[in-house]
Amino acid sequence: MSAARPEMFEVTPEESIRRADPARSRIVLIGTPAYLDPGLPDVPVIDNNAVDLAMVLTDPALGGFLPEHCAVAPRWAGVEQVGDLLMQAAEEAEDLLLFYYSGHGLLGPRRHELYLSLAGTRPDRLAFTALPFDAMRDACLASRATNRVVILDSCFSGRAIGETLAADAVLGQLDVTGTYTLASAPANRTALALPGERHTAFTERLLHLLRTGTPTAGPLLSLGDIYRHLRARLRSEGLPEPQQRGTETADLLGLARNRQFAGASPWTPAVVEPAELPRELRAGLDSGYPRLRAAAVEELADWLTDRDPAKVLAARLALEEVAANDVPLVAQAARAALERHAPRPTALRISQPEPQGYPPLRQEQKVDDLPYFDFPGQQTK
Repeated sequence: MSAARPEMFEVTPEESIRRADPARSRIVLIGTPAYLDPGLPDVPVIDNNAVDLAMVLTDPALGGFLPEHCAVAPRWAGVEQVGDLLMQAAEEAEDLLLFYYSGHGLLGPRRHELYLSLAGTRPDRLAFTALPFDAMRDACLASRATNRVVILDSCFSGRAIGETLAADAVLGQLDVTGTYTLASAPANRTALALPGERHTAFTERLLHLLRTGTPTAGPLLSLGDIYRHLRARLRSEGLPEPQQRGTETADLLGLARNRQFAGASPWTPAVVEPAELPRELRAGLDSGYPRLRAAAVEELADWLTDRDPAKVLAARLALEEVAANDVPLVAQAARAALERHAPRPTALRISQPEPQGYPPLRQEQKVDDLPYFDFPGQQTK
């Protein structure tokens, strides 16, 4: 087992919000952007959700979790592969066990129980092709982890609030000590993906908070801080409000450093402000010619290896903006630069080849043109 990073395992001065122990924590991130069944529309931006969240959580300046303890399931993974990841993490975790899922949430035809769709999910065969939320609950119950956290970014994710992470289910109550569930939408609302954004709406705002912080929280962003911030922001934008359920003091678990914390202490790193881009480089990014913008992107890629963290941050922010908003040629160059120099988890993918016949992401589809389904056969857009 890898040694913990001492500087990342502290108790805040207030002795209320504490940091999880990286060496004793396990994280599993699942994102399903493409489906074999034509009744389930692809959502290409989901391919970015889990990977980018892994980068933030394993960034030493933010989440600080160990890359070898953070696993991202491949987008083609089925129930067996996902189950293996979940159970292994549940068996190894001692402090924090974190599960994240992004994709279509579907309801069973009779009892309306929540299923998490995977690449091979068939809406008419949910029990055999999708991951039941109950299975994720059982993995939590089987774990000796002190803190168990489930984050769902999916349609009907609020159903998880009613499906308590306890052996004797009590509607609307999670009664396993240390359990915390954060759902992107109420039980009767769909999750959203907005045009022009790199991620789904909920995860886009979650990542922005983790990367930039907030002046309203302390040195660590707790689960409670994250929920309150996202609820206020999503409500102000007219988007579905997230739901939470925690037991005892689970919402006081710190998930990442807060970059906007004003009262820095010796164990809190100074906030790094992005460097100012040179006039010529900014002019290249603002050029009306894609090839000039692509050249500026390549120059920014060199900044990602600079020893000055201010230049690295400036380059990363600029490249993320280009990747999200520019034409495909330039956006792809920006994404490639970010991926080349990103601190990726070593356990990012299951070491198996992508199976033959798995459909490629239909990147030509625009996210805002994709319908979302509250229930198989019921189109909501």
